[in-house]
Amino acid sequence: MKPPLRRNIYLFQSGSMFYAIYTSIYKKVTLILCISLAVVGCGLANESSNSPPVETQAISGSGNSTSSAFDVAITLDADNSTRKGRAHNHCWKNECWEVVWCGHNVCEGSWSWSDFPHTGQFNFTWKGVSEKCSGSPPYKLRVNGQAVTSGEISQWGSCSECPDAAGNFNVFKDYDLGNHKINKGDTITLWAQTEFLCGINSAGAYAAHDNIMINGKATE
Repeated sequence: MKPPLRRNIYLFQSGSMFYAIYTSIYKKVTLILCISLAVVGCGLANESSNSPPVETQAISGSGNSTSSAFDVAITLDADNSTRKGRAHNHCWKNECWEVVWCGHNVCEGSWSWSDFPHTGQFNFTWKGVSEKCSGSPPYKLRVNGQAVTSGEISQWGSCSECPDAAGNFNVFKDYDLGNHKINKGDTITLWAQTEFLCGINSAGAYAAHDNIMINGKATE
């Protein structure tokens, strides 16, 4: 009866050792697998967090005001303006201009255009009249009442003599009034004043002009 008992004990001991070894190996494999998965998971998390925000950048880029800007060309005619002071449309024979007119006196006048239709950056060009030796009238471009450009109308010729009051010595010239930021709804005003270089009773300079041309990029 003893041999079978020993055999059973041997088998039991062998089975216990196998179980212990198997359990130890299983635990180690499980631990290694868990650690591997954790490392891979961390790596994936780091890769995701370091990815560039492409979609956000694309959305931000689509809001660029430059890409939505469009060309604008506007003519400010005196007939559509509000005249103040001594601003008039005056004719000499067959020539008619917008002028500051009050006879042989020094006076001023202005032309205003309200409710500008766009917002943007614009170049202003004034088609004025340069007169021969009769004076250099001062002018100003105003936006909402604030002067943004000022200057004097140029004369032409040698000016060695005062002009004949009966002569037509006028030459159109484009005056650069600058580049300005204008907002929708702003009021544009041209102001000018007369001048009598050769005396109050001589031919005068009346800030004669035609219109103002506006060109540029608008954002709305």
